[in-house]
Amino acid sequence: MASTLYVKDINKKLLIRALRDQRQATIRELADITKLTIVTVKSLLNELIDQGKVQEGESVPSNGGRPSQQYVFNSQSQLGLVIFGKELEGLDSLYIRIIDLYGQVLDSQIESCTYIDSEYINNVIGKMFEKFPQIGAISLGLPGIEYEGQIVSLDYKGLVGTPLIQQLQERYNIPVVIENDVNAAVMGRGQCFEAAQSEIYVYFASNSGPGAGIRWNGQLIKGAKNSAGEVGWLPFGIKWGAELVNNKPAFVKAAALLLVSLVVLYDPESLVVYGEFIDDEYLDEIGTECKTLLSQRSFPSLTRVDDFSSDYEQGLITITLEKLFN
Repeated sequence: MASTLYVKDINKKLLIRALRDQRQATIRELADITKLTIVTVKSLLNELIDQGKVQEGESVPSNGGRPSQQYVFNSQSQLGLVIFGKELEGLDSLYIRIIDLYGQVLDSQIESCTYIDSEYINNVIGKMFEKFPQIGAISLGLPGIEYEGQIVSLDYKGLVGTPLIQQLQERYNIPVVIENDVNAAVMGRGQCFEAAQSEIYVYFASNSGPGAGIRWNGQLIKGAKNSAGEVGWLPFGIKWGAELVNNKPAFVKAAALLLVSLVVLYDPESLVVYGEFIDDEYLDEIGTECKTLLSQRSFPSLTRVDDFSSDYEQGLITITLEKLFN
């Protein structure tokens, strides 16, 4: 019995993904795509209609026979809630997004706050559930480290030591993910057509240490305790921060040492750099310094991005969709 239910669940996921990709299709078309029998497709579609995940569409002409019923993927049967923290005009702010099953943003809000703790996060999420009760997964993007459901390191001190995932899962009974901001950004960057499969994304902050996200063969590398990429901890004797940023020659040397170390350790296809103060000329100087430390043949492509926030948000949307479909 258990094995029958397992197979049925796999077939249902296969069917709903096929219909999501097609947006609308007939039973025959879905059977051809999924390689399931027409009887199986029809039975599963009836269940998905009862669950609100699929809707009946219009009838379309068939080859000389009776018109065929189309079935439409309901992209709003479940919604995702994406929340990420970012500084806006000197104030900590929460960016709040409601997405459908295609990752399209249906609702967008920004809340400025003076202190972020679990009570504040719970209140924000509670308000969103009142407005969108069909939320089926939550992703939180935060500048820190989550390990075994607990916040162990974070810029928002009010959340450190909080079992936030457990609290939210017990309250809402849906999947909850907390992801580091640069990890989310490297996954968001991975959705770009030009992105390499194995890539390291380095964020150089103006007033604190750098962070990195590592995507290897399309998969995020987080390490045993989710702290992979905390490159500011490397014992180089570098004092990261505003003073170093304001000393361009010293920063170029420090950044090059960090990037070359990552290349030697991971051998990525591509390095991507973000920093508000880093322009093309600045990047060229960093690249030249890198190639004095490591041969040009061994060094990967080095590029910069202008919009960290877009990568960050897209990464969280991607993570939320994975939870909604799995």
